[in-house]
Amino acid sequence: MTQPIIEFRNATITYEDRIAVRGITAKIYPGEFIGIIGPNGSGKTTLFRGILGMQSLARGDILVHGRSVRNESKSIRKSVGYLPQRESLDPTVPGLVREVVLMGLYSQIGLFRRPGEKEHEQVRKVLRMVEMEEHIDDPVGHLSGGQQQRVFLARALVSNPDMLLLDEPTSAIDPGTQARLIELISQVQSKLNLTILFITHDVNHLIGRVHRVMYLNQELLGFGPTRDVLKEEILSRVYGQVVRVITLEDGEPCVIVSDSHV
Repeated sequence: MTQPIIEFRNATITYEDRIAVRGITAKIYPGEFIGIIGPNGSGKTTLFRGILGMQSLARGDILVHGRSVRNESKSIRKSVGYLPQRESLDPTVPGLVREVVLMGLYSQIGLFRRPGEKEHEQVRKVLRMVEMEEHIDDPVGHLSGGQQQRVFLARALVSNPDMLLLDEPTSAIDPGTQARLIELISQVQSKLNLTILFITHDVNHLIGRVHRVMYLNQELLGFGPTRDVLKEEILSRVYGQVVRVITLEDGEPCVIVSDSHV
């Protein structure tokens, strides 16, 4: 039987001396594309920081490749590509695309060792994968929001991780760009057979794309294939208000909260 790549064992995680995530028990398997859904303040980012060993466990444990984050967080982080919430860039600050992506290799080559041709080729490879190779010598601050997110995705990929943690990668970009970025991430996941955990507050982004959805609001309120857990009663508990699930003309479900898509 396949061993889980991540296993939460009654994991309770604190943030600023308060419990942010309580009693999470779940298993995630290699090659799965997992959506993590919940409103602002529901503990989604804290869960990622717990996986990376950057946030304290009050109780329970999180295992990555069978290793506890309590004891081996440093080695665990080397196998994980992490794209945090959207970074704010000053367009006047110098920083080329190739330099930003190379940052993802510093844990392997060291801060003071000059990258060689092997590292530069790896940068070109991942930029090609995210369709940004032609911008390799452009200042990152001059790119659009969607292009910047592709560069940060390349930075997360450049170290050849077996897992990606993507924290709201589609925030603060327009709907059309969001859709193209999600399609690109889906293609990367399929091509590389990566395990991806994708945080968003909008379940509609991930319908039909992810293998399973995790509903989080301090506690785990549901976890399973999208269509199995796309239930109004579960979603109403997640968002703390009335939620409707409607069927669009193309037959796809759509989740609506307070007359707005979530």
